[in-house]
Amino acid sequence: MRCNYGEVVYFNTASIFTGRQKYISLSFLELVMPTTYTDQFYIMDPANPPPVGTVLTVNLFDIVDQDDNLLIETGDGSTINGIDVTAIWPDDTITVTIGGVDVTFVGTTFYLANGTAVFTPTDGGVLETGVFVSSTFVVIQDDFPVGNLGPPCFTPGTMLETANGIKAVEALEVGDLILTADKGLVPVLFCNKRQLSSAHLSKNPKHRPIRIEKGALGDGVPSQDLTVSPQHRIMLRSKIALRMFGVTEVLVHAVHLQELPGVYRLEDATEATYIHVLVDHHAIIFAHDTPTETLYLGALAHEEFSRTEIAEILSNLPPNAVLDMAAARKLLRGKETKKLVLRHLKNDKLVIAEPTEARLLAQVVNA
Repeated sequence: MRCNYGEVVYFNTASIFTGRQKYISLSFLELVMPTTYTDQFYIMDPANPPPVGTVLTVNLFDIVDQDDNLLIETGDGSTINGIDVTAIWPDDTITVTIGGVDVTFVGTTFYLANGTAVFTPTDGGVLETGVFVSSTFVVIQDDFPVGNLGPPCFTPGTMLETANGIKAVEALEVGDLILTADKGLVPVLFCNKRQLSSAHLSKNPKHRPIRIEKGALGDGVPSQDLTVSPQHRIMLRSKIALRMFGVTEVLVHAVHLQELPGVYRLEDATEATYIHVLVDHHAIIFAHDTPTETLYLGALAHEEFSRTEIAEILSNLPPNAVLDMAAARKLLRGKETKKLVLRHLKNDKLVIAEPTEARLLAQVVNA
């Protein structure tokens, strides 16, 4: 944790006449809290790759944005797996064979203080155990926006609103029409899931899912318990958000809502299955009547996806269509979310007020 230090000095003007100089010094500290994320990695350096045929396995590591400025940087205390980041190389690629198919991931390589190099995809890809084929690397370093981190995920049993009524997320198929707040019904372009074992969760407890109990966010929101990955964003809507951030609706990570009664990590979870859903834009959809997000890829272009994903996604897009990945709502940082939550608690207000408005708008758009 870093602190910004300041001092306010009050000078006693009477000292001009009395000859006595008095002052009061008021010091204050503005706490800058680190924010922790979790993402997927291969342990390898594309600039110094292992022999062709080496098996690469997937690791989930915690990433700490030490000063919560939405950037992973060198020299500011940012860490991966508890180790300082010393260099950041964006736009490296790694090609692996998965299930007999060559898949190329575009991503970022981090050098760590202990000499380790780790690679995470930034193209929306989900890493799997694969056999190393080839790699490319860049020679220019840059900071890493946390918006490029791994995808938000639902868990099995989450019910989403679709053209055919309520449907479990694990039953979604490419082409299914899903209800969004801003564009009505849109087709699902891509679904994928990832399973975390009991052994993995025991070693990495922060990867356990977040439970949001029925009614924890608003009047009947969620309509039943909702379970998501820690990084999944929920849309909050209130007048307090408007006063604090200039907009009524904001997106926040589920893990940062744990100050609210009824929101907590499932510490006893022995396994987890995470499912992510992609449509043609960063969308607000409805899970157990809760406004939440689809997969967010930031400003990434088509060419930054792996070849396999490009083929799968483009086959479901109309001619000349593009992915509109502007953020659906203002994205809050961890410390901003915590301040927002505390303000709601202090004023005994719901973090999702008038929860049906966005859903009603979606139904009107779709009519």
